[in-house]
Amino acid sequence: MPDPAPRRGPSRGRRIFLYGSLFVLAVATFFVAALNEVIKEFGGTPYDLVPQTPGSRAFKEKDRLNILCLGVDYNHDSKSMPFTKWARTDTMFVVSVEKSGKILNILSIPRDVRAEIPGYGYDKINAAYAMEENGARQLARRTVEKLLGTPIDYVIVIKAYAAERLVDALGGVTVSVEKDMDYDDNWGNLHIHLKKGTQRLSGEQAVGFIRFRADEEGDRGRIRRQQQFINALVTEARSFETLGKLTGIVRAVRDNVFTDMPFGSLVDLALVYRGFDRKNMRTAKIDGDDAYYDGIAYIEPGESEIKRLVARMLKGDGRLGAADIRLEILNGSDVAGAAQKLGDYFSAKGYNVVRVAPAPEGEKANTVMFAHRSDPDIAVRLTEELGPLQVVPDPRQDADADVTIVLGRDWRTRRHPN
Repeated sequence: MPDPAPRRGPSRGRRIFLYGSLFVLAVATFFVAALNEVIKEFGGTPYDLVPQTPGSRAFKEKDRLNILCLGVDYNHDSKSMPFTKWARTDTMFVVSVEKSGKILNILSIPRDVRAEIPGYGYDKINAAYAMEENGARQLARRTVEKLLGTPIDYVIVIKAYAAERLVDALGGVTVSVEKDMDYDDNWGNLHIHLKKGTQRLSGEQAVGFIRFRADEEGDRGRIRRQQQFINALVTEARSFETLGKLTGIVRAVRDNVFTDMPFGSLVDLALVYRGFDRKNMRTAKIDGDDAYYDGIAYIEPGESEIKRLVARMLKGDGRLGAADIRLEILNGSDVAGAAQKLGDYFSAKGYNVVRVAPAPEGEKANTVMFAHRSDPDIAVRLTEELGPLQVVPDPRQDADADVTIVLGRDWRTRRHPN
């Protein structure tokens, strides 16, 4: 059996929101108005690249494609010098798309998941890419297929500097920086020095903005800033001024994003998804129990949990079950015990109620639902139970619940099940 790859130093910490949205943006970039510029850059003619029926080239006889996306980073030594040998994947997720152009699901696989790597035995799944210098992406692909029990159609490899190069190709991105940010990490080659205020960030500054977490919010704040950045990036990419920069944008994507999907199929996929509403993007991640082998910490997912997530996210098999939805219920009303009664009600109906507690900072005026998971089915299910109420997107990757329901003073008079 070949020797496993050496273990690496600290991660640069890419996140699903960044890579998932960059994938969507990269695909959309190829469609942006001036397709002739893309054709000129890659060769071919419009008739070669654009099929008569959108989706016929990308999907062929299939209704759904599952695309493995790998965020690959450089290693750095103690002097911040990069080296690429044996680099592991920092981010791994599967994007599932449908010929209808209405579904885009992203299933994230944490880097510490314990998985069987064909020919190498069990290790953290992010080691699969590092096991072989040649054909690394194919070994990662086989490992993911074995873990999930479903085939992968294509692989996309996103290099470490994709976001930085893309922002520079756009000529920068305008972002409102909420606070002064200062942080240095020589090992991770991360140096963040930003001042508060609205400003145009270079590629290097933008990467610092989306990676900063040296404050009281930690990952929660970082994920919120990543979403802010993605919105700014998409706005910039769609602006009229971007058309004159399209060749540079295409080159940035071409040089930093590898895929085994034929270019004509990629353009076809962009045609199918040109009007996609990003609010309909669903995300989920594989989770499991903490486990230790030879003193090394892993995440060990259950087989039934993987099958459930794959069925819903990658195969489109039905709606969520009640047990799939984790609820946190906080009482900000003037009705004593209201949150506990509602929690008992949902528990009796099979929902996974993970926490019932008083609302922070006392009473609230109105009942609000904070949606931590990007899945419209959840809001639909709960509003069917509770009646119309305000739904606020709050996609925190570190949230223990999929939804937090905060009861307000209106709870006394509104329709509710208890």
